[in-house]
Amino acid sequence: MGKLFHFFIALVKGWEIYIKNHMAYAQTHKIPLIDIYNKSLTPTGDGNLAYINPIDHIHPSFKGAEFISDEIANYIYDNQIFPR
Repeated sequence: MGKLFHFFIALVKGWEIYIKNHMAYAQTHKIPLIDIYNKSLTPTGDGNLAYINPIDHIHPSFKGAEFISDEIANYIYDNQIFPR
């Protein structure tokens, strides 16, 4: 495999460590966390490409933004953040 492929794999692993570190910090310090990371993984543990912008491969796609919005709305509703 080429150097670019190995660079990409290292970059993805770096982001995974970064995300998991922040999630662990939130849990340790009892900071509310909406875990879209694990919910966005495929059954094989890969990121669901439908949720990733196909142009920059960093930001969410339209489907990804909708997924994130739904998760935030569900969290607010389920935890009764706003009084009814």
